[in-house]
Amino acid sequence: DEGRMAAVSQTRFRGLIARLCPLQVRGASLAAGASLATETAAAAAARTTAASVARLCPSRVLGPRPRARGLKREPQSMVRRRGLALLSCWVLGGGGSGAHILSAAASPARAVDLSKACVHFAECPGCSVATQLDQPPVLARARDFFRSECDVADVPSIMGPGTGWRTHAKLAVRGRAGAPLIGLFKARSHEVLQIPQCAVHHPAINSAVAELSALMAEARTSVYDEPSHTGLVRYLQVSVERSSGKVQLALVCNAPPVPAAAAAGSEVAGPVAPRGLLPLLALLAERAALPASVWHSVWVHFNEERRNNIVCYLPAPAGTSRWLLVSGPPAVRERVHKRVFAFPPFIFRQANLDAFEGIAREVAESVTEGSRVTELYAGIGLLGLNCAERVLSVRCSDVNPNLEDAVGAALEHLPPELRARMHFARLDAAEAMGELSGADVLIVDPPRKGLDKALLSALCAARAGGGAAASIEQLCYVSCGYDALERDARALLAAVKKKKKKKKSPISSSSTS
Repeated sequence: DEGRMAAVSQTRFRGLIARLCPLQVRGASLAAGASLATETAAAAAARTTAASVARLCPSRVLGPRPRARGLKREPQSMVRRRGLALLSCWVLGGGGSGAHILSAAASPARAVDLSKACVHFAECPGCSVATQLDQPPVLARARDFFRSECDVADVPSIMGPGTGWRTHAKLAVRGRAGAPLIGLFKARSHEVLQIPQCAVHHPAINSAVAELSALMAEARTSVYDEPSHTGLVRYLQVSVERSSGKVQLALVCNAPPVPAAAAAGSEVAGPVAPRGLLPLLALLAERAALPASVWHSVWVHFNEERRNNIVCYLPAPAGTSRWLLVSGPPAVRERVHKRVFAFPPFIFRQANLDAFEGIAREVAESVTEGSRVTELYAGIGLLGLNCAERVLSVRCSDVNPNLEDAVGAALEHLPPELRARMHFARLDAAEAMGELSGADVLIVDPPRKGLDKALLSALCAARAGGGAAASIEQLCYVSCGYDALERDARALLAAVKKKKKKKKSPISSSSTS
């Protein structure tokens, strides 16, 4: 999910790749970010990343692998347990054998003290650890689990930049007209703490929020009052386009959806938006026209629900839309590893795209060459599309109903021969079970709750010798929730152990991390 660092251990066997996000672990190595963040809807701004890659594999060797750029081949270190084989021999940088810490002492982020680097640290609920950021509390738990269950000697911690890494954030808006408050909710409350100098935000986010706050005050824009469910602007979402440094703004408003025909235009005239928002939109348009403007584009999202979710995922009534493009291009464009992707505000985007790019690279280099790949929870296919050169086919699916244009834009950048290998479907994980048939490799990037029960059951049944996932030989699991990660891993390991007891034969198994 969103990671501060890309994780980095590769193996030569079929097995598992795992990504650890906010304080999460990944099998044979862990990448920890600069701060450990509490997971509240608006407090995502200071989340820690943990990212790593581990491969839990069948007892059949895939054969020699080409050396990836930036990777040093280490002496092979293989262990076997419960019918699984683990080989950790490809490590980014570093030296020695097996899984080990990668030059953490040389990272400038390791020396970061967030209590000194960020003036908001004492009050802010986002960051909970100030020092020794490469040793988050969850790391000890991860080490115990992978050592006892998988014979992994160590789970290294890999540091990325300690500050300025977050290029995507969602913030609450409260206060009153003429004096808006923009920031995170204080711990165990819905009282907003302003964080204008947040150290983990990309500098462009802090600049954009400061300017928006001043413009809202000037326009006397109505802000949301939660007890009475009145007022207009309730949240905002900001995303930095890394190549330009400009910010895509989405204002989340307490208002019903607008006619779909109006929202479909490339840019929409002001009168379609709520009247109380028009003065602010006019001021934003003036600022966006300046040569050194921080603004990439302005969107309005309509969320009139009383629920706490920032973005409303309920279907809009027929003939209406919850998203309105006011000005600027419809999407920020980002190159993630080998592919160019378009990110409109209604498409999930990692908070630390630099780190996730490393994960995408690791997944692409680790999938079995010449295989048939299925990716579930795919979003716009960041992981699957980056595998296109190495595999015969990629089938991606996701439940988001707004993916069509973004997926089409990504496919346009592919050469025709690679585009022919790609297939997308709008399906949730349970509905997509049919996509597993005939696939050799399964890539999953589920939400924090982990794998859907039906999918986990199918994978466990495959380990026992049948079911919808019977053809899957390699599982690449990108995780942003350690509790779910460990739970799913235990279930898969138990299925392997069960099969081993029934029949002593080589077992092709995959686990989570």
